Amino acid sequence: MPKFKKLTPELEKERNQKITQMYLSGISTWELGKEFNLSQTYLYKILNKCKCFERPYIKSKWSERDEEIVKLYNENLTIKEIANKYGLQTRSIIAVLNKRGFNVCTIEKKKLKNRNEEIVKYYNDNTDITLKNLGKIFDLSKRQVRIILGENYNTKTKEDRDNEITEKVIELYSSGLTQKEIGVKLSIATGIVRRILKKNSISKNYFRDDLTGQRFGRWTVLKEVETIISGKKVQKIIHRWFCQCDCGKTAIVREVNLKSGHSNSCGCLQREKQSKLFTTHGLTVNGERTLEYTMFCSSKSRAIKKNLPFDLELSDIVIPEYCPVFPEIKLVKNINQHKDNSPSLDRIIPELGYISGNVRVISSKANTIKSKFYDPDDFLQVAIWLEKELKLQKRKHLKVVGVK
Repeated sequence: MPKFKKLTPELEKERNQKITQMYLSGISTWELGKEFNLSQTYLYKILNKCKCFERPYIKSKWSERDEEIVKLYNENLTIKEIANKYGLQTRSIIAVLNKRGFNVCTIEKKKLKNRNEEIVKYYNDNTDITLKNLGKIFDLSKRQVRIILGENYNTKTKEDRDNEITEKVIELYSSGLTQKEIGVKLSIATGIVRRILKKNSISKNYFRDDLTGQRFGRWTVLKEVETIISGKKVQKIIHRWFCQCDCGKTAIVREVNLKSGHSNSCGCLQREKQSKLFTTHGLTVNGERTLEYTMFCSSKSRAIKKNLPFDLELSDIVIPEYCPVFPEIKLVKNINQHKDNSPSLDRIIPELGYISGNVRVISSKANTIKSKFYDPDDFLQVAIWLEKELKLQKRKHLKVVGVK
């Protein structure tokens, strides 16, 4: 403690009165010593002089915490759990409980007795359980469990226990679990599991299923094919099956690939998935455009070039079987050729552009005639003149080329 100056008797009296008042209000001696720069022994001397040790009980933050500890202890929480919760030592919690009238030693002994009885009962009910798993349930080590069980442990012979374990291992292995999973489940090393299976001459082929008639994706299994032994250092037996795909193709597929889902088809499923990924509108067949789509694209480009209005949709372009102008002409798609019977998109009124209702599909022959003679009166004049000329030619008995 640092050195302090001697006070006059009057000032000393005032200070002592202050200390007594603060002590009675509930301030601890440690806080008083810090404030007045005095040691605790000196403070006790002052309080002895003033006879201030009989102060009333005052609730503090520690008392609230103590009440919470008592509550938790009544809720059957262990002293260790309470200590971990508040970050205290177990002895400090025992001290708090003893202050509040709990005889901790006797209570804990009773609790331990009850717990030990529970462990013995659980072990007798579940004879298959191991000490390790029992310890995990009650948060105890394997050694502690063995001590608690005492005479109740080792009632079975070693042979009986071994027989039980072998039966369980065979059951779990037949259900499809791996050696590692069986070891984890029964809390046994994988080496012991392997040894048990080897002793009983059980291999993977022992529990093999017959897959004939079963379906795996698009494959249907027809029959089993001869097995193959592969590998130089470590030899593996590969089981194969003769399968048929939904598309009609047949192939020999490994059993591992069928069961794992690695092989689902002959390749047709993958092709279908890829085609769906790369299709945007579905208006091309094997990389070639449909006739409707080509007409749609060309009409759109012409409308842009000629500054004509365009609001067509694919549904507006309907190709008939025969030409509506010349019914004897059957419309046929000619690749890289433009013939009289090839379909052509016509604007009924050219000024209106490519608008729905103003478009018809006719033969290219009809479209070329219409494009030359747009006005119907011109059509009539040409037709009348041609009729007259033909009549004159017949009179003169001359053959006209192209006229039957």
